[in-house]
Amino acid sequence: MATQPVVAQLVDKILSDAVFRSATEIWLEPRVDDIVVHLTIDKIATEVGRIPRHMEQNVFNRFVTMAGKDYWRPGPARHGTLEAHFHGKPVRFALTFEPGLLREDLVLRRLP
Repeated sequence: MATQPVVAQLVDKILSDAVFRSATEIWLEPRVDDIVVHLTIDKIATEVGRIPRHMEQNVFNRFVTMAGKDYWRPGPARHGTLEAHFHGKPVRFALTFEPGLLREDLVLRRLP
């Protein structure tokens, strides 16, 4: 099980990389052994990293909690807006879950 500071640092890194690279979407796609992280930049999805499978629950829960939602409640309660601050400026993302190959993908779409 991953420690909370490690998960928080990883989530912050994913968000800051997305903002720095002007990504419009972040996709976390669970696979058998890991979670593939994709950033959509200029309408092209690019794999930017992988997260060990054992961290999936904690990482997903961190994103959902940042959006003020409950990870374990199914349906619309798991969809929300996440706001983070980078260089003193707020950046907002719409958080949703999409059907995936094995489990649900977590998707963050940057809002204007």
